[in-house]
Amino acid sequence: MPQEIGHGVFQLGHRLIGVPLEYLEEVCVVPRLSPMLDPGSAVLGAVDLRGTMVPVLDVGAIAGFPRRTDAPRSAAILRRGSQITAIAVDEIVDLFKAVPFALYRGGNEDDHGARLFHQGFTRGRDMVACLDIDWLFETKEVLSVTASRMANRETAVLDQIKLLTVTSGGARFAIDAIRIDATVPQREIDTAEVSGDLLLGFIQHQNRKVPVVDAGCALGLGRTERRSSAQIVILRFPENMLLGLAVDSMENIISVPNSDIGKSSPLISAAGLLLSVFVGPGAQQTHVIDMEALQKVPSLVELSRLTTRLQDMPTRGSALPEGKHVLQERQPYLVFRAGRLLSVPITEILNIRKTPAVLVPAGDGLDPSVLGFVTIDEQSVPVVNLPDRTMNESPAEYLLSVGAPGRQVAFAVDKIEGLKNSICRFADSSNPMKEDIVELNAAGPDTVLPVADLARMARELTDPANML
Repeated sequence: MPQEIGHGVFQLGHRLIGVPLEYLEEVCVVPRLSPMLDPGSAVLGAVDLRGTMVPVLDVGAIAGFPRRTDAPRSAAILRRGSQITAIAVDEIVDLFKAVPFALYRGGNEDDHGARLFHQGFTRGRDMVACLDIDWLFETKEVLSVTASRMANRETAVLDQIKLLTVTSGGARFAIDAIRIDATVPQREIDTAEVSGDLLLGFIQHQNRKVPVVDAGCALGLGRTERRSSAQIVILRFPENMLLGLAVDSMENIISVPNSDIGKSSPLISAAGLLLSVFVGPGAQQTHVIDMEALQKVPSLVELSRLTTRLQDMPTRGSALPEGKHVLQERQPYLVFRAGRLLSVPITEILNIRKTPAVLVPAGDGLDPSVLGFVTIDEQSVPVVNLPDRTMNESPAEYLLSVGAPGRQVAFAVDKIEGLKNSICRFADSSNPMKEDIVELNAAGPDTVLPVADLARMARELTDPANML
């Protein structure tokens, strides 16, 4: 079963990009960029990272988008082995665990966009494109440097912790990134159901209602600061519960060797949640939250149990066909056009690729919907036209690959509209051949769409009994 991978999620223009946490060394503020001699079109300049001049890349330019003209506010420092480089980013959006799926697999080696963003995942209603870090370091357009001046950190590279640093009440704290469920930018807190001194209120996040407490109060450093909005770090608690910590700001992500972390002052560690500290850039003391201890504080555990799912919330009252049964579900759907607008659960899609200029001819005796064959993963895969897409239309722009390994089918589609989360799905259990209908969490008229059962079509087309 595919494993969830922790990612740092960053805003880059109007796009979201993901970086696997294992390659994310830290995120730093860029006060100024130093010019570089003959840097190439993909390098914006260099940033001084504790004495090492690290090139800062414009990943948009590498992918073939217009080169950015403004100075980046932050840089994500990437590390593979002893090599480091940096990419310009606009904002830290999230720390997020997800199972990436294949986005695009083109046959053109010069298509850097397809190679750079080869996988992705959904974050709510947003699509996050993942960087292929290995390809990034190996492409000739990318400059990297050897972290020679960080040699004192080299021996600790396998014994370090990835931390998110935050501020609250004038102090700096660090949280183990792996223990974070998500981070939320400035968000209004619903205070309508507040009772007691510790609970600030609730926010809705990823289809869940999450209780929120003030970070300083939760850490035993003072009374609750009554906030109507805050940046929020959502922590995982036992039994799949969540708890939000309201903070003043989320600063950066940094890798810290365990050997650099020492014991806190007895005055600070008295509450038992801030037992260790390290000195970060600028000689700032940062206290590390003991997550094991935090998740055992009785009052916080009780508040985390107020986490509730929102699947029972009523839908927006769309007119539904009679005889349909509602399946409460929350999953992302790929919306596409193939003669008409359709949807399919993204979990059914193996990959999305551009249609090659030439298909291998289908020959006689095959299903008339087969347009030809294409090579995917060194296998010959039939390209199939969907029923509502007429043969005399212009060539399909994309192919959606569906099916079991060795029995894939590539469905031809004209346009991909994007990813949207479902609210609920309406299934006709009396006749499985009829199309299900899904209600999407989307604005505009296309909120209720038919679901194309591509998985069933692929099974039927590749069933040996149907080929005789």
